[in-house]
This record gives sequence, structure tokens and C-alpha cells, in this order.
Amino acid sequence: MNGEFSTEDIQLASYLCAKGIILQEIRPLDKWRSLFIFEEKPSRDLLNYWLTEASYERSLINAYRHLVRDSKKIQVQKFGGR
Repeated sequence: MNGEFSTEDIQLASYLCAKGIILQEIRPLDKWRSLFIFEEKPSRDLLNYWLTEASYERSLINAYRHLVRDSKKIQVQKFGGR
């Protein structure tokens, strides 16, 4: 194990989970932010790929986030609630 790794970047956290890095804990920081804590630090190659070449992966994660957000708005409009 390379030691614990944490990030506030939800896109990076999603990518690391998809790559099999085990998420140990999600710690709320405030209403809009969380700290994602992983059991081990990802490899330098994996982080370098994310920082330099992962534009497709970023856009895919972003599209998913926006779809979830938009579907929640529609549900609230249609069914009421929070």
C-alpha cells in the first residue's frame, strides 16, 4: 500500500473509483464540498494521465453529473418535495 490519498475533486474521485482504487471514506466539508479519502495513493502514471490526457473521461463524468442534476430538478417540478 502506498499510503492514504485524499482529494476534494469529485471528478478525480469518480475516476479513481472507476479504476479500482478503494474509496475508504467521504468526509463532508460543507454544504457543497466533500473530501474523498482513498485507501492508497494512486500510481504516478494514473494521476499523470488524469492531469494530462483524460479529457474524454472528464467530459463523461461531467455529462453524468449534469444528467443527475437535471433529472432531480425535473422530479422536484413534477412530484414536489426537496
